[in-house]
Amino acid sequence: MLSNQQLAPLLGYNWRRDLTSGNFGSVSVVEKVDNNPEKNQIAMKTIKHDAHRSEREFSSHMKASEGADHVIKIFAMENVELQTVFFMELASMGDLFHLIFESPSAVPYHRFFKHLIAGLQHMHSKDIIHLDIKPENLFISANNVLKIGDFGFARSCKTDNGDEIMLDRKRGTHGYMAPEILVENARWRGPPVDVWAAGIVDAEFKKYSQNAMNRMKFHWGQLGNATTLVLKMLECDPTNRVSYHFIENHVWFKQND
Repeated sequence: MLSNQQLAPLLGYNWRRDLTSGNFGSVSVVEKVDNNPEKNQIAMKTIKHDAHRSEREFSSHMKASEGADHVIKIFAMENVELQTVFFMELASMGDLFHLIFESPSAVPYHRFFKHLIAGLQHMHSKDIIHLDIKPENLFISANNVLKIGDFGFARSCKTDNGDEIMLDRKRGTHGYMAPEILVENARWRGPPVDVWAAGIVDAEFKKYSQNAMNRMKFHWGQLGNATTLVLKMLECDPTNRVSYHFIENHVWFKQND
């Protein structure tokens, strides 16, 4: 397997630095090799080649990002031997996970929540579901805009005929999975799962999903007038889970940043 530093020049890019590396693959900052003095840096993500999964991730991400302000844009996909390489927009401020733990007081929670909902609503309007919403997959651009990224679990939720696809099996990251996913042999809808995960994005609310409310380091009153919104997003019955209409018309959501 080639490293990103080795792969980049083979594909016409200058490698600049690595960002992350793990079992999922690796992400680096690269620049296109050309004569433009204002070279734009982008992200290069490399994963183990799996033709079906790679194509699904690319097509889902491409469709979800069309015309979207709050979804990371993806530009191209290349296959090199046993590796698949994605080229996409660079979020230079990193991900929400690190921002929450490194500078929690600097996080504009209300603003970022609006960005997340806008991204999800756009994605769902394109019949794409993410299925792995969590702070590590929410990225912050240089102008402080939150954008949804990492479409490894994403897929279409409609057939070519427009019929909704019911899903089964566990998908995503355990602490952020909606309860219906965890029911054995259950079939479930994708959009409500993304809404649940958007309500569980904070690390403290992860404990909510693990039936560990007594270990949460805050009381519900701290949420102020956002309490009813969060509780509706964390409705265990997906048929009663909050709609985007409810979210956008909630008093907390509508308040100014």
